Amino acid sequence: MLTWIQQHEAPWTINGEQFRIDPGQRHRCGNVYELELTAILRSRVRPGGTFVDVEANVGVYAMQLAKIVGPAGHIIALAPAPRAWC
Repeated sequence: MLTWIQQHEAPWTINGEQFRIDPGQRHRCGNVYELELTAILRSRVRPGGTFVDVEANVGVYAMQLAKIVGPAGHIIALAPAPRAWC
């Protein structure tokens, strides 16, 4: 049980930021993930804003942009496969 907890609590870095991602899903979101598109999205999202991620899969963009919109903002991430979210 301790090993399982340690694996699930171990941080995973995506584009220089740390997240907690299920080790079984990490292959879907490498350490570097579409830097150009991420830069465009980050330049358009503001604190308190709303971001809609359609076909979110494991939510790589949603996780990164949630840090920008903060607690006053909203992230809506849609993934048709229930096991896709990590």
